[in-house]
Amino acid sequence: MGRDTANMVGVDLMYRALRVPATVDIRCTAMGPGLGPDIVEVPQGTGAYYQVQDLATMGQGFPNAHRYCWVVPAPGFPLPTPLP
Repeated sequence: MGRDTANMVGVDLMYRALRVPATVDIRCTAMGPGLGPDIVEVPQGTGAYYQVQDLATMGQGFPNAHRYCWVVPAPGFPLPTPLP
């Protein structure tokens, strides 16, 4: 396993992907000063909270439109063990 592969594994462990309907109002860290990112519990009821780092609207104008979000464990919320 090369160095680049090892780095990719670390990224995969840290970042998670979340797909939500295009109509969901969700915000990330890049929204601007004074606007904090959203914190989401995924899956619902598990106690696993994530902070939205970035998002992109995909398929806009098509029936399959959705928002794709990159999330990381939220600071101040310990992750449950085992992870859901």
